[in-house]
Amino acid sequence: MSQVPQRQGRRRVKHDVESGAPFTGERNLSMDIVIRPGALTNASSPGYHNKGILLDVTHADPQAQVHLRNGSATSDGIAAQASEARKRQHYARPGHVSFDERRFKLTTLAVESFGRLGEEGYEFIDELATHAVGGRDGGTMALKGVFKERLLQIVSVATQVAISRRVQRYKLALRGRQDAENRRTRSTSDQSTPMIWGWSVDAS
Repeated sequence: MSQVPQRQGRRRVKHDVESGAPFTGERNLSMDIVIRPGALTNASSPGYHNKGILLDVTHADPQAQVHLRNGSATSDGIAAQASEARKRQHYARPGHVSFDERRFKLTTLAVESFGRLGEEGYEFIDELATHAVGGRDGGTMALKGVFKERLLQIVSVATQVAISRRVQRYKLALRGRQDAENRRTRSTSDQSTPMIWGWSVDAS
């Protein structure tokens, strides 16, 4: 996902990956992607134009029970909205903001399993595309649309790759547990039931 700020044609966006630098008073916190203040000089929104961006990338599964209970089966974007709110509560809850809000803007790029983004994610993609074409007056709407489509494709591919890898890791872990259980079962069986000429004999 860190490829997203990089692929801006000739306009490279200065950023850091897995950085804890903005959290001066919180040693245990880090952010997935930190876009440095002033890096998005062509963005249209003052929050993006003047500040650095703390981009938290997260996956939201609309089929998870916690989201289904909140209506994700019938309303678009429920899972992504919940993830945005959860991240905001984690990093910037009322009375305890873990970074300097004068210098940084917190943005959550919440991607649902089927590719839908949350409102903050779509806003980030829009501002990044605006910056890439040189601002509102620096490029045509068609060119901005091309950049947005490319960025959304990158996000979509990265999401599917991440989900696939997670499933593969789960399958490998499950297979490892099953193999260990089978070894324990065979070991117990060998100790309690001696074998004579291939026949099981009751040790009692």
